[in-house]
Amino acid sequence: MPLFSTQFNLEIEFSETLDSTSALNISNYTINNGINIIGINNSTSQNKFIINTTAHTFGQQYTITVNGVSDLSGNLISINHNTSEYTVPASNTDDEKIPTEFLLSQNYPNPFNPSTVIKYQLPVTSQISIKVFDLLGNEVSTLVDEFKQAGIYEVQFNTSSSSGELASGVYIYRIQTNEFTETRKMVLLK
Repeated sequence: MPLFSTQFNLEIEFSETLDSTSALNISNYTINNGINIIGINNSTSQNKFIINTTAHTFGQQYTITVNGVSDLSGNLISINHNTSEYTVPASNTDDEKIPTEFLLSQNYPNPFNPSTVIKYQLPVTSQISIKVFDLLGNEVSTLVDEFKQAGIYEVQFNTSSSSGELASGVYIYRIQTNEFTETRKMVLLK
């Protein structure tokens, strides 16, 4: 079986709301078969966490053991609840390309009316936001504001669905993660 040679991310969800200090401590987690944990991030809430790991074998089943994680009251989570099994999906490396760098592409079409598509890529799982601003720096729209897995994405900006009527002119769109920020211009023609 081929190895997935880059970072891989597992999402683990608990029924309890967790104390983030203990839940984000790498030493409170182990994965069988020698898989190393290189980081833990909050997902969308205090009961979902993303575990960043080293290479996995595709199709192999892994057990994540959680010890020393407590809920908001300081109670340790029960051991039966702490074991999660995760099977890494089989992959067709021709179809699933993981980007090697962050990228924000020029929107297309540009100029546009009433909508345009913005493509972007993430080499690692990241908390990401993509926002649109007018030339005065006023936020016009938030297109993306969530945790995303590494991959290639696109988002549509539709001026007919944004709050308020937008005038013709130049607008700025910005991608922002913990590790990367880039800004580009686009033109709305009416």
